[in-house]
Amino acid sequence: MYELQQDSAEEVAKETIVFTSFLELSTLECQTIQDLRAMIDDDLAFSDLITVYINSAKILIDKIQEAFIDNDTENLRIASHSLKSTSASVGATKLSQICKFVEQTIREGETTITAEFINDVLVGEYNLLVQEIKTYVTAY
Repeated sequence: MYELQQDSAEEVAKETIVFTSFLELSTLECQTIQDLRAMIDDDLAFSDLITVYINSAKILIDKIQEAFIDNDTENLRIASHSLKSTSASVGATKLSQICKFVEQTIREGETTITAEFINDVLVGEYNLLVQEIKTYVTAY
């Protein structure tokens, strides 16, 4: 159901623009995570929040992958929406925008999402994010 369809040069250009826009974003917006840490003003509570985010994001990614394999567009959209929102709140801008793309693509009824996109782009970005968060937390 989710096969890349390159029907026209316009569609190819659209996909290229969308993918390129992801590349321009930071994996972790340091200012957002610093503001969150300052707002919480408790290192243990902040660490707990980040741990909960990382664990819940992994669960949502598993749900996205499962829904994709099952061609379950509704659950794919719901899990993408949830991951988009929670990621934005902790400064995971790129992951949030990737999820927004997945959600919007499904909502528009397009079939441009591939297994490679889910596994390489979305999951790959999550893995990068976890490393950046670990680096941030140990640096401060």
